[in-house]
Amino acid sequence: MSQPAQTLLTEENFSQLLSSSDEIHKRAKVLHENEKALKEALAAQAPIVADELIKYACIEPSARDQAILTLQDPIKTIELVKKLASFHLTRIDEPGKPANLNTNTGVEVPRDQFGRPKSARLIEAETKFHNSSKDWSINRKV
Repeated sequence: MSQPAQTLLTEENFSQLLSSSDEIHKRAKVLHENEKALKEALAAQAPIVADELIKYACIEPSARDQAILTLQDPIKTIELVKKLASFHLTRIDEPGKPANLNTNTGVEVPRDQFGRPKSARLIEAETKFHNSSKDWSINRKV
């Protein structure tokens, strides 16, 4: 007959178990600290980036809080970048030409002061600002 498997916890087995347990604990602690540092960094940068997105008319000021929450999640941030990239009007392989050549109606693409094509959001923001400023009056009493 074969001998039964040894199930006793010897000193050597116990020592190995403790050392592997300590190593697992150390690695888990490092992972936790790294994740915590990443979350803190994202939380610190999110409001700054949201303000920049508002400044450059990528998002509405009313969407700031939602943008901050989005920017604190790396996956949602990537989705936001993808969405913003779809507004980009020029192709990297053909600078100065519209990205979507199928929508070219022969109309000249509006350009900024540096000669770059304006994004649809920038044009919309400029138009909105221009329309809201029409009722401003120089002679209006303050």
